[in-house]
Order: sequence, then structure tokens, then C-alpha cells
Amino acid sequence: MLVRGQDKADALSSTLGGHVKPLVVPSFNDTDTLTEVASEHDIIINAGTTAEVAAPSALLKGLAQRKKASGRDVYSIHTSGASSVGDQPITGKYVEKPGPRVFNDIKDDIYAYEKVRNETQRYNQRDVDIAA
Repeated sequence: MLVRGQDKADALSSTLGGHVKPLVVPSFNDTDTLTEVASEHDIIINAGTTAEVAAPSALLKGLAQRKKASGRDVYSIHTSGASSVGDQPITGKYVEKPGPRVFNDIKDDIYAYEKVRNETQRYNQRDVDIAA
């Protein structure tokens, strides 16, 4: 598990009782380290709240290296925050249409939606989601 800061690594180690091996990286912009670590695993779960666009690209590059070297399937799971698609009805900053909207991973092209949405309202986390 990649973390920024020894304090986070220590907390994970003590909380999870040795079930994870935290690796401290100074920045998620350290693409060489991210690529190297990803190249050593078959599955990457990017659940961070990073606003560094370079991170998902480096992780995917590492997974591609893993697939090429091992011949096995590799998987990338990227989580996104609701703020990337939220309509912000309370703040009034963005309202696409009145009423709630429910996204469906099968029926909706969320990638296309986020790209169009980012053209009208730029948001760092959405930049990361689009890159992933």
C-alpha cells in the first residue's frame, strides 16, 4: 500500500496487524516509483484522493509492464469521489438540470460526462478520474 508519510504507514501497520505492507512515497508525482511498484502487482486499487494526474498513468504503465512480463491478466480499479459528478445544489455553483441524477455504470458513459463537465467546471479530482 502506497502512502505519503511514515505516520500513515505506521498507523496502517498497527491497525491492520501486518496484513498490508505500506510503502512510503514522498509524492504521488514520483512516477518512477509508482510505475515500479505497479509492475510488481497484478491488481492495483487506486483509492486515494490524490490530485496528481501523473499517478494513474504511472500505475497503468506499471501494470502494462507486469502484463507483458508475466503474461497474466492485470486489473486496475480506480475509485472516484461523488464530487466529480455532483450537481452542487446547495452551493449553486453548478446545476446541470433540476432534481437528482442517478448514474448507471452500464447505461451511462461517465467518462464522456466527466470530460464534458470538466470543460465547463475544471476540477482537479476529475482530471485524475479522466486520466485513469
